[in-house]
Amino acid sequence: LIVLELSDNRVSAELRADLGADGIASLACLPLIVGDGLRGYVAVCSDQARHFTSAIVRSTATFTNQAGLAIEHTRQRLEDARIADQRELLLKVSQAAGSSLDLGHVISGIASASMGVASTESCAIELYDHESNEMILSGLARLDDWVIPDDSLANRRAFGSWSIDQLVRAEGSILIGSTDDPRITSDMRADMT
Repeated sequence: LIVLELSDNRVSAELRADLGADGIASLACLPLIVGDGLRGYVAVCSDQARHFTSAIVRSTATFTNQAGLAIEHTRQRLEDARIADQRELLLKVSQAAGSSLDLGHVISGIASASMGVASTESCAIELYDHESNEMILSGLARLDDWVIPDDSLANRRAFGSWSIDQLVRAEGSILIGSTDDPRITSDMRADMT
């Protein structure tokens, strides 16, 4: 879209007022293509009417194409870094699993390795004891100032005492975004803080 003058009939009265208030007399909007589709646009503006010649528009289009390539390249590098981080984490977990025949040591290593996941602040690993129908806190890694105390290791709680126990068993995994989640009971919230 190239608007050489605000009197252009493609410009709505509302847009005309907004552009005029900002001192814009002409503008060129060019699509920003990233990867496989339109991701936005680049708008160049001028306080002079009829400022944008075909040479300026071609130059801006070249710039916009390069910007799209740069954005795509950056996204690809971020994705590559994310994949590398995941592989490193999987290697750490694998190394922890193979480092010892002591289950406590292995679980502690896995909990520590998990701290590399998305700036995690803590990891608690509970194991289910079939004989007692209890969950046992078997592994813990946390930031120094995190709320779960170190002496919580080996604490037991009845399976089902947390409202999410059955959900995890049924669905495999769940995501809780905050302690305000309605699936969290007051008992569970008290255990978490």
